[in-house]
Amino acid sequence: MTRFETLHGCLLGGAVGDALGLPVERLSPSRQRALYGHIEAMQFLPSRGMISDDTEHALFTARALMESSGDSQKFGRLLSSELRRWMLALPPGIGLATLKAGVKSLFFISKSGVYSAGNGPAMRAPLLGAALGDVVPQLRHYLEISTRLTHTDPKAFWGSLAIALAASSQTQGDGRRLVREFAEWSDDSSEALECLGLLKKAVNAAWRGQNTADFCAEMGLHNGVSGYIFHTVPVVIQCFLRNRDDFRGGIEEIIACGGDTDTTAAILGGILGARLGVEAIPHDWRESLWEWPNTPRSMEILARDLARSLDEGQALVAPRLIWPWQLD
Repeated sequence: MTRFETLHGCLLGGAVGDALGLPVERLSPSRQRALYGHIEAMQFLPSRGMISDDTEHALFTARALMESSGDSQKFGRLLSSELRRWMLALPPGIGLATLKAGVKSLFFISKSGVYSAGNGPAMRAPLLGAALGDVVPQLRHYLEISTRLTHTDPKAFWGSLAIALAASSQTQGDGRRLVREFAEWSDDSSEALECLGLLKKAVNAAWRGQNTADFCAEMGLHNGVSGYIFHTVPVVIQCFLRNRDDFRGGIEEIIACGGDTDTTAAILGGILGARLGVEAIPHDWRESLWEWPNTPRSMEILARDLARSLDEGQALVAPRLIWPWQLD
């Protein structure tokens, strides 16, 4: 696939997963089945789906990348600016750690991150992996900047690195290769070793053919996947490796596990979309995504411009919403 196709698949795949998982967020698997049955269509509005902060984080990461043109310090400043702009829009459903970091950023506190191992950085990781994964040292550096902006617990960084590598061209959907890449670019810290152990556990479970619901139960996540990054990462990776060529099957399987479903499905959708491209995303799901101004068309334009920026090494101005229009 071309870089544009990879980025387009990542953004739209994440948005579709997010929209499918959002209506059943925080429900246990049993409660989800009782209220909704098997999730196979958009449910937020009648036959329509809407995105949450998970997709918005991917979008403002893409804009910061596009406008920074390989300047990592500028990327950090732009990402912080995107976070402030997003906070001023009063986003609903925001995680507590990201909320605290966003408030600190609004007051231009230089070290806005808070000590947390929540999922915020993992929301941004698939896009970074899809965009920068062919050069792992650069990817690792940008992930450090992205993670520290909101979360300072080392677990948040290592979990994000695992997700980004899964979405990158380096691993090609191969679990053993993912483990090797992670081991090569991690260190001997307790957090990195714990994450490596979780990755190995996920890879082994997928290799054995264990379904993701049973893997969650083995992890003690009977009532759903929590917002703790070391719960989310192994479940997403295990489900990805089980369904690496099946976008619909993977998204349906991870949503059925319950818990933080919009986030788990958004992260998985970003990884699968980067691997498989837009055409692998079911047409009915793409057509049912109802969101303005972050429409499927706007994501396509953003992906195309980001790919051009990365290929040509030049900064481009990202489209901005100027009420009541979005400029392309």
